[in-house]
Amino acid sequence: MKGKGPKDLTELCLELGSQMMVLAEKAEDTSAARLILEQLIKSGKAFEKFVELVEAQHGNPHYIHNPEKLPSAKYSLDYKAKQSGYISHLSAMDIGLASVKLGAGRETKDSPIDFGAGILLLKKVGDYVNEGDSLATLFASDEILFEKANLIMDKVYTYSMRDLEKDKLILKIIT
Repeated sequence: MKGKGPKDLTELCLELGSQMMVLAEKAEDTSAARLILEQLIKSGKAFEKFVELVEAQHGNPHYIHNPEKLPSAKYSLDYKAKQSGYISHLSAMDIGLASVKLGAGRETKDSPIDFGAGILLLKKVGDYVNEGDSLATLFASDEILFEKANLIMDKVYTYSMRDLEKDKLILKIIT
């Protein structure tokens, strides 16, 4: 909402938002819509609207203005590349399962959720990594949880020795 996110996510949001603005007849075309959206981000109005949406859903805007106040895990651990090469695939299922082992999700309906636990991915498909490079940071409230999560994380990454053509961010727009 402040224009400081990853480039690919920003591009996706701008493209989808532009399409939505045209459909809502708020802009003549996607180029005009994109300019409007970029200005809303730059001016801070997009962030203000996000705060309004959070408040409308009875959320606490204090955390939006002060994200450092969000729950945080007591422990963190860098997950490192087991080999060198280009990342050719990430298993979203295994990332989710590893997150559950860290406490960020439920194994049963009665399992508590640790709101400070989770995984921060540092590398994406197509990135070249050297053995030992940090691929992700794992967060948990108990160091013992890293062992189980690491076993799953070992299944997350697939490597290739040759440079891969990156997939298009948006394959097709259906109108």
